[in-house]
Amino acid sequence: MLILNPQFDPLTHEYKDSDGNTVASVTQIMESVGMTNEFQKDKYAAEWGTIAHEYTEKIVDDKNMRVDPAFAPWHVQIRRFCVDKIPRRKGVGETRFLFDSPAGRYAGCIDFEGRLWHESAAQEWVVDWKFWLAKSKSVLRLAGIQTAAYELATRGKARERKRAVVWFKRDDYEFITLTDKTDYVAWASAINVYTWRKNNL
Repeated sequence: MLILNPQFDPLTHEYKDSDGNTVASVTQIMESVGMTNEFQKDKYAAEWGTIAHEYTEKIVDDKNMRVDPAFAPWHVQIRRFCVDKIPRRKGVGETRFLFDSPAGRYAGCIDFEGRLWHESAAQEWVVDWKFWLAKSKSVLRLAGIQTAAYELATRGKARERKRAVVWFKRDDYEFITLTDKTDYVAWASAINVYTWRKNNL
């Protein structure tokens, strides 16, 4: 069962179901089984990323918004991405969800889901934004597992959607497709181990 816009506390980053029970997020589950890197453990990096993601939501809909000078280079690249990739200048608001899967329940926040132009075709995508990070193989592999969990939770009866990371840099952005099918296997392993630990230890 999929629930959109569940209860979420932005201060504690906790999701709760209708009975007030805390539900672990995708990133929390991944971290609990060792699927993490040093950057994700950095408090400053996490806080900066949260600010950047909230800022991204507002860029398309509010053309006259004040731009923090520290964020100005990324502002330009985000607008470039919206013009290049998003049909009909649709907004880029995130999607929060709570999902009861056969292996266990989990929650999360998708940075973008919907139609994007890529290689001369408009297709359905699940996308994760990345800011500030130095690109590395480990970050991309973890993003693959993360987006697989997001895509699986919100797919419904539709066919599998495409997944990608958009890497926003100060002077450019990079659209990186995520195509490894073992991302889904890795996520299934993560949530099964997490659920087993929760129920048995």
